[in-house]
Amino acid sequence: MHVCNTNCQYVDAETAWHQALQYVSRLHDHGVVVNRATLYCEYCTLLFARSQYDEVVAVLLTALSTVCQQLILVFHFTLVTSVDSIVACISDNLYLITAGN
Repeated sequence: MHVCNTNCQYVDAETAWHQALQYVSRLHDHGVVVNRATLYCEYCTLLFARSQYDEVVAVLLTALSTVCQQLILVFHFTLVTSVDSIVACISDNLYLITAGN
């Protein structure tokens, strides 16, 4: 999936996503614990490339919740609900990085 995303082969990446979900489901059925966060992050790469930003946020929150349910209880998360907020946040961070160099 990563290679497909990197090479802009988004149809193949979507196919790999569905195959990976089936594989993880079969592993789960056999009692194998699988960290799905990496899989979700790769899917976010595909969604981001397709400009599906709201879905990216939802999938990233799912990825975070799979890593550790306690994070939600310990830390205060601010949910970004608009694409403009995401773009502004990215722009601010890029400005800080370039200003530091």
